[in-house]
Amino acid sequence: MLEQIENHVAQKSFDDCIALSNQFPGPASSKYAISALNLGAECAQQMALAAQGEILGQIEDHFNQKSFDDCIALSNRFPEPSSSEHALAALNLEAKCILGNAQKLADPPETYYKDAIETAQGIFDMQVAGKSVDASILEDVRQKIDNWSEEILTVSSGYYDKYRQNNNREDLYEAVRILKAIPSDTSAYAEVEARLENWANEMLQTAKELYNTSSRYADSDKALEMLSLIPGGTSAFQEAQDLIPQLKQHEREMRTAQQNANVALNEGRCQTASRYVAEIVRSPYKAWKTEGQEFDEAVRKCEAPLPYTIGYFTAYSSSETYRFKGFKDQRLKISMISDDFATHLTLYDPDGNVLAQDHGDFGNRNSELRATLSETGKYTIRAAAYSESWFDEWLNHNQRGYYSLEVTAREPD
Repeated sequence: MLEQIENHVAQKSFDDCIALSNQFPGPASSKYAISALNLGAECAQQMALAAQGEILGQIEDHFNQKSFDDCIALSNRFPEPSSSEHALAALNLEAKCILGNAQKLADPPETYYKDAIETAQGIFDMQVAGKSVDASILEDVRQKIDNWSEEILTVSSGYYDKYRQNNNREDLYEAVRILKAIPSDTSAYAEVEARLENWANEMLQTAKELYNTSSRYADSDKALEMLSLIPGGTSAFQEAQDLIPQLKQHEREMRTAQQNANVALNEGRCQTASRYVAEIVRSPYKAWKTEGQEFDEAVRKCEAPLPYTIGYFTAYSSSETYRFKGFKDQRLKISMISDDFATHLTLYDPDGNVLAQDHGDFGNRNSELRATLSETGKYTIRAAAYSESWFDEWLNHNQRGYYSLEVTAREPD
């Protein structure tokens, strides 16, 4: 039987060799049984190598056809033994396929250079049975990464030039982002460090200038974003990191004051709004100062619902109406003054009902109303010349002349 097994080995009938060796009769300790066992193991190994050779051929086909994903998938399922030459060949083919995929990533769009480099760098760690990828392939990987790094420098410069021309933050972000993809062990890295240092300092100064001098408070968000893009390892990085929380705290304080001022103005609480606006005006930054000045105008309008008015009555025109928005619980003071005739003031609520009135006489021509408003809405003031009878008013005796009207508002104590 041992002779038959040897014949199967010589004829490369490995299945028959293994089957017959498994049937070899005892005793198992005899020299013939041991020889049969060894021959069976050799046949099993030869069968495994034959299977590896077949799969290796398929991997080579995938590589030649640039079916890199299929090549990698089949390599990952490569059968034992891992110590064979076939297994090492499969490892080298897998490395070439990974490099092929990395090259695809490096092709347009250029923003995927970082992914290409990271994919290729994984090849350096590949091993099988303690053996690494062939040195010539590793050198090809290094050359590819060097070439991509040089291309990244060019692409990054293009983005930065576009940023300088158009002030588009997205271009600046891309310039820094892809530049940081260049590995530190490449020949291009010294240029990376120099560019990042220069750009970081420029970004820091631009962000500070934008925050300090812009008249639009929305630009503060742009400044903060630019500070956050300053790369680590540069001399400007720490100052940017210190500034960001300070400016964010200031932004929160200003936006809170802004919201509170808006709420107060919408409720007619002019003096409360004025206190919040004062906080905004005290900001050391131009954008918020500008915002505070605009709010200050709104506060003045709140405190004087009608602008100070100088009017003139002519014959057959001895009254005028004025409308304004009043707020619940506002305290109004309305004054009408004239040196030419006695005045008459009437305040109507939003439903047209008389809320208050006052008139002057020949001793004191002026009128003054004080009222607390019961609801929010449109109120009406009628400013008129006062006559003791409709007949006198109709005749317009001494009713011609100038008058002034002033309305001030205060919130409840």
